[in-house]
Amino acid sequence: MIPGFILFAAPRSITSKERVRHRGRQAVALLVSMAMLSISSLVALGSPSSIAKETTGLITVSGSVAINGAPAESGQTLFSGSTITTDRESESVVSLRNSGRLRLGAGTTLNLGFSKSSLSGSLKKGSVDFVSPTGVRAEITTADGAIVADSVQPAQFRIQVEECSMNLSVQSGRVGIQTGNMVRWVAAGESLSTADASAPTPQQNLNGNKKAGLLIAFGAAAAIIIWVIVHNHHKNCTTVVSGTGSSTTCQ
Repeated sequence: MIPGFILFAAPRSITSKERVRHRGRQAVALLVSMAMLSISSLVALGSPSSIAKETTGLITVSGSVAINGAPAESGQTLFSGSTITTDRESESVVSLRNSGRLRLGAGTTLNLGFSKSSLSGSLKKGSVDFVSPTGVRAEITTADGAIVADSVQPAQFRIQVEECSMNLSVQSGRVGIQTGNMVRWVAAGESLSTADASAPTPQQNLNGNKKAGLLIAFGAAAAIIIWVIVHNHHKNCTTVVSGTGSSTTCQ
């Protein structure tokens, strides 16, 4: 026979254990829910759709165009850091999510970088027409210097890289060429060529060569006159030098 107090206490002991287990299951479910919510937030922040809002663009091609060495197609997504190459009689238009726009001419190689507030790149050869909106700073490097566009106002300009020079023409905005710490600004409607800046150098060398040639000629003439005088002296001859000519009388 079981004592009455044991029968009375047993149900209360079982009910208490169930409550503990129930609360434990609730705590575990709450922790799992919080973990899933954190993972979903991280996935949303790093998802391609979130990144695409600021760091992608769309490309339109005409002819043979390649991105990082692979053939490109119109409507293809373009990421920052890509190298675009257009073949002969081909061109490409790039529309960026920061409202920037580029048109690559035939025979162009451009490494393009961009973000929400910047447009950068390295132009090795060919020509590119740039449109940078307000709030986006553009900086394109070439072998002859960096082309910079002020972000205070929209700018539209064209860069053409040739074998020995670089040409910059500005349609609107404030655009300049930076060499070291100095920037030479080009106004809208004007153009600048690095070939014009280097032209005086060959001319200076040519003038130097002319001066050297004249000195050698005068030196040779003087040497001949001295030799004639010395030679005639041994023959009792007299040489009279007048201007650029001379006359000799011998006894």
